[in-house]
Amino acid sequence: MKLAGILKAAELGARLARHEVKAAVARAVRNAAFGAALAILAVLAFGFALAAFTVWLAGEIGAVPALGYIALGFLVLAVIVYVIWRVSMGGGQRRRRPEASPLAAALDGESRESGQEPPAGSALGSLGVVALVGFLMARQMFRR
Repeated sequence: MKLAGILKAAELGARLARHEVKAAVARAVRNAAFGAALAILAVLAFGFALAAFTVWLAGEIGAVPALGYIALGFLVLAVIVYVIWRVSMGGGQRRRRPEASPLAAALDGESRESGQEPPAGSALGSLGVVALVGFLMARQMFRR
């Protein structure tokens, strides 16, 4: 008789655990659905706000310069996100660059040493210079 009681208790425990797992999965699915709906609505709201701002700015300064300034704003945001990402990855292990082959050094006409690498900020600085030159050229092209 004791064995039957233990089996009934085990069956009840298994049912309870199964019910808790189903309830947890249902909560997770519901939370994911609401989160996705909120994300979609937030992206749509941002898109319409950006369109309204662009239309207003186009009325003030013209369509092409307005779109150029909007694009420049997104470029600045992309650079900021890139800098934040690189700073947050600063403590991690970085990839090693492959060493130049002796054949490539011979073709260049000079011997390369592995210790001569460009400064760490040169890629980001180059990106900034290219963005600045592009902005100045666009400003000259679209001047009224």
